[in-house]
Amino acid sequence: DRDFLYKSYWNPVETTIHILPHWNWPERVGQNVPVFVYTNGDCAELFLNGKVDAQKYFLLLLDYLQKETEPQVRQYILNGLELVWWNFFSEEQRVAKAKNFEGIILQLLNSSSIKDDERKPLFQTYTRISTTADAQQNIFKIWKDELKIKGLKIDEPDYMALAYELAVRGFGNSDSILTAQEQKIKNKDRKAKFMFIRRAVSTDLNVRNAFFASLSDVANRR
Repeated sequence: DRDFLYKSYWNPVETTIHILPHWNWPERVGQNVPVFVYTNGDCAELFLNGKVDAQKYFLLLLDYLQKETEPQVRQYILNGLELVWWNFFSEEQRVAKAKNFEGIILQLLNSSSIKDDERKPLFQTYTRISTTADAQQNIFKIWKDELKIKGLKIDEPDYMALAYELAVRGFGNSDSILTAQEQKIKNKDRKAKFMFIRRAVSTDLNVRNAFFASLSDVANRR
């Protein structure tokens, strides 16, 4: 399966579409199996008997996420949940479902049954889907080192990503958060990159427009 994942990302010449995982595992006889697709196409739509029900599929994935014990399968489920979240639900639907979704991810993050190396992907999903004020406050507290999640290791790039997420959501004083983060970055190359990219989430429309216009220069896209 990993080969198809790499092909879907890095082989634009050959069309790739791959359905996974296998659904004939002996230990899953009689059970429903979450299905995922790797493709380098613009999009892929999976139908069951000619139909797709995003709401039902999302709830099914949430249920599997809480029951699954295999780390790799759990990651497949997380990817599927984010795919449905951003591509099939409207803003109103996301707002309505956010509290429950955030709560389940946070519960898993703090679960003793989750290995430490799995907490980072869970946390990254949590930051990307966070919608409610409580979830955004949690991100802010983690960024400020006021909230610790046992087993979750946060490094400098993670703090940078948290600052971006807070700024995109317009949390508090976004410019102050970005400035504070910029001052905390020790790696010179990362700091230069942060200073460049932070213009994309500036509250000043002119600054944002100038940033995206600068991407027309190939050198700025490296």
